[in-house]
Amino acid sequence: MIKNMIFLLSLLIFFSCGKDEKKDVTKKVDEPTEFVHGKNNVKDSASLKIIESLSVIFKDELANMKPDDRKFRYTAVDLNGDGKNEYFIAFSSSYFCGSGGCTAYLLNSDFTFKNKFTVVTFPIIVTNNKTEGWSDLVMFSGSKNRIVKHGNEGYPENPSVEPVYTGAIDKDTKILFGDIENMLVLGF
Repeated sequence: MIKNMIFLLSLLIFFSCGKDEKKDVTKKVDEPTEFVHGKNNVKDSASLKIIESLSVIFKDELANMKPDDRKFRYTAVDLNGDGKNEYFIAFSSSYFCGSGGCTAYLLNSDFTFKNKFTVVTFPIIVTNNKTEGWSDLVMFSGSKNRIVKHGNEGYPENPSVEPVYTGAIDKDTKILFGDIENMLVLGF
């Protein structure tokens, strides 16, 4: 009788824990993306291509990454005016974040690696100004807003050493990851 009660209690605990792991993570994502207005489909083509790209980028690190380390959020925005979206990937686990901020990645419109950004605190602001055909970015890093401009080799990796941004934010400026806590969480 005691063995049966222990077995039933174990089953109850097992199935209760399973429900917690299956929490709905479908949430609103910043505009513009394919994950807006409650039409969240984790299997859309952009998210699958991002997962594929991240699996390649981190292939040598995957064995050291916990499942939570593989969780990310993304948003799409056309940074170079070619009519195709580039993709910002935001991470928030301790694998990618420290006391100075988190790491973000930027993928080209074809989902290939474009840039890595370290010590970033979200949101990321896309300004209306361009340098070398790419939008200037404002990133909070090193306890200040920094202007991050595209150069010959892409954007600089460490925004904390870039000039302090003292300009105003235009009302039509794009704010990426402005509500990061309420964005869809994906994993690879």
